Amino acid sequence: LKQFKSHLSFKLHNHAMLYAAMCCGVFGLMRVGEFTLNNDKRDEIDRLLTLKQITLYSSNQSIVSIHQHASFHLVSCFTIQLNVSKTDPWRRGDTITIGNKEAIDAVLYYIRRFHPCSNMNGPLFQCLNGSTLTRNLMVHHTKQLCQLSGYNAKHYNGHSFRRGGATALAEAGVPAKTIK
Repeated sequence: LKQFKSHLSFKLHNHAMLYAAMCCGVFGLMRVGEFTLNNDKRDEIDRLLTLKQITLYSSNQSIVSIHQHASFHLVSCFTIQLNVSKTDPWRRGDTITIGNKEAIDAVLYYIRRFHPCSNMNGPLFQCLNGSTLTRNLMVHHTKQLCQLSGYNAKHYNGHSFRRGGATALAEAGVPAKTIK
């Protein structure tokens, strides 16, 4: 992600949105299908990740309002409530907690600068043209960023976010059963 970041301009809506989505994928150990749609028809409404599914927390675990941008400096972690996950065949939902500062900063920057918080039920990751971030778009931009960063893009796909986050945790000494 550090190398990708150097090829993005955070003054641009789509760049900030892509980086925030990538950070959620890596630091939330998320599958790309958990933060994107397969198409932009929004017929996968149960899989659509919305702003309403994000909860911000301060260091004392009190909730920070997503509408109070002036309080974003208090955020120490956030949760994403997934309605659908590959590991949740009964569709009960799953909660992902992200406490990485890079991910927090990326998501809050994108929300503060570009997201219309008035529509809590709209897509969290929405392109400037109003379309929802799709798997194909995410993979396409990831491959572009890989090439710009000097990596062979053929080795990277949607699963690379989850795998990359899991690898970083394993290298940091986190036990495998905790990572799963």
